[in-house]
Amino acid sequence: MSNKRVVSWNSLISGFKRSGDVKSAWKVACACGYLGALDLAKWTHAYIEENEINCDMQLGTALVDMFARCGDPQSAMKVFDNMARRDVSAWTTAIGAMAVQRNGE
Repeated sequence: MSNKRVVSWNSLISGFKRSGDVKSAWKVACACGYLGALDLAKWTHAYIEENEINCDMQLGTALVDMFARCGDPQSAMKVFDNMARRDVSAWTTAIGAMAVQRNGE
């Protein structure tokens, strides 16, 4: 990843934190998942944790999906396990993450 892209993502996520826009952070997590960019996904998750961005049920589910799409079911399940609340979407996403990697147990 070029330095220019890292700076762009950093600026984008910093703006989300300042505005408290969790929905936008959710969009970033979804974009990382669709790109399959595991390094960027890990960086995004670390940034959310380090800057104490409110990880509500929707953002938590997006992070689970992001890691699953990037081929990291262990990180997906770690996020899922740390979610304070889980709805049907969160459970479905977690089950899908494990099924894709053939880890149904």
